[in-house]
Amino acid sequence: INQTLDTMWPSLDQGVSETVLEAVNPILERFRPSFISTLAITDLSLGTIAPKITSVRSAEIPTGESESVNLDCELKWAGDLFVVLSIGSKNVPLNVELSAVHLTSMVRVMLGPMIPRSPYIGAVSIAFLQNPKIDFDFTIGGASLMETGPSNDSSISKTVKNLIRNILSNLMVYPKYLVINLADDEALNDLSNPMPAGILRFTIEQAKNVPPMDYSLIGTGSSDPFVEFTFNGKHHTTKVISNSLNPVWHHTVDLIVHDHATQSVQLELLDHDTVGSNDSIGTVSLDVNEVKPGAIFRKTQLVALHDHVSASKGAQNCTLDIVAEFFPLSEVDSENPDVLFKDAAAVDQNIIADKSNRTAVGEAASEHLKTPPAVSNGGSKGFFWDDPAESTEGKMPKRDSVLHPDIPPSIADVKLGVVGIYNLRIKNLKKLSSGKDPLTGKNLFMEVTARGQGEETHSTVPRRKGEDMKYPEVFQMIVHKPTLAHINVAFMVSNSTKVVTKVGVPVLDVMTSGELPLEEHFDGDFASGCISFTLKWKPYKP
Repeated sequence: INQTLDTMWPSLDQGVSETVLEAVNPILERFRPSFISTLAITDLSLGTIAPKITSVRSAEIPTGESESVNLDCELKWAGDLFVVLSIGSKNVPLNVELSAVHLTSMVRVMLGPMIPRSPYIGAVSIAFLQNPKIDFDFTIGGASLMETGPSNDSSISKTVKNLIRNILSNLMVYPKYLVINLADDEALNDLSNPMPAGILRFTIEQAKNVPPMDYSLIGTGSSDPFVEFTFNGKHHTTKVISNSLNPVWHHTVDLIVHDHATQSVQLELLDHDTVGSNDSIGTVSLDVNEVKPGAIFRKTQLVALHDHVSASKGAQNCTLDIVAEFFPLSEVDSENPDVLFKDAAAVDQNIIADKSNRTAVGEAASEHLKTPPAVSNGGSKGFFWDDPAESTEGKMPKRDSVLHPDIPPSIADVKLGVVGIYNLRIKNLKKLSSGKDPLTGKNLFMEVTARGQGEETHSTVPRRKGEDMKYPEVFQMIVHKPTLAHINVAFMVSNSTKVVTKVGVPVLDVMTSGELPLEEHFDGDFASGCISFTLKWKPYKP
């Protein structure tokens, strides 16, 4: 494999570099501080030195990836990667060069899906199984910038490394893949963000014997402990318990799991400081595969204290109590879907109006939608608005279907699942008014919200590329009580309250098929066009 990499590396340089540039620059824009007008990679070369693979094994294949070959490789790279990062003003950018890269990580390589034509492998997908250990140098005119700053903790080195870790987490830390398409197939875009395998309900109960990190004038010691961790790129933290060596949190969070066999939760126990940075006390690691489906997992885990903590504080036997449950998700049988919907034109309008004909679940879902009479929208048959009081600007059309009054138990009994929003796109965007175009020079973005038991919102990076825009971001959200929940997708103007259009879709619409492509034409107050996206669904079925 290493000989093959050495031979192929110069040829891979151009294609992989273009793929990385297209994926990385939108992420850089997301993390760009407000005081910097430009933050983008303008030049990238993988160099001539290929990474070395020191071990390789066949990976356990998660659900939904059976048409691929999966390899887990230990990778080490001391390469001559060359990157030019443009920072500052567009007119007077500061070009910083990245070099002397050293990287170590476990990498998952997925070859697939298999296709019945040359090149027979549809794509090569690559993901770091954990954040890689990485070291590098930044130079301007040969002068190193990595240790610039009042101290190592506040140096440019730490700031830039944190930025790169954020980029990698958003780009290609498992479960997110960097996908290199080998076949011309738009459906392969979904490979970079596969639907999950399950949900981990994770509770941080309490800690005991936390070492005292703060001392008073009379010599007594205490701590202000809290726990934080990042999983699948999302940061989680408990509340701070002041002046306690035995804090109790009872902090519960639901986590999306893509690979039950290999993923782990890395927890960090910290002491909160009002002035200065928080003190890290120690760490705890939990492998997700320790938590078996159908059973409640309880564990008192010894905290691995940092050397300086255990030596100076005299700490011993600091523990963290964890409770967890794993809910495996299943595929929807699209070959034999339950009948939930009928075309609006074919449904007796008396059924829609007569609430007595609806089941309790159906009525609750309809109340959630607040369905007024159907309204015209650019020639379509009719849509439901999210709120009858809304003006036509930012109106929220729903696809042309209505709830069937008889919801099958196999759907009504589902209480938990994950909905994914893929392939966000705007087509044929045109202004309506003859006067000044309110969208001229404006960046536009998509905002996706899941509403049901609670609310979760995510946004794409603002961008503007003519009349057609594809947003590569994929959002996966846990949905409780999905028969009552719905997904709102808004197309908005950056740095403004203007909503170009909104679409509301009940999660019920995708629960029967598992995948639902949607496309709606909009004709708002100042723009027209077409908004499209795909919903995917995986339920937990006890």
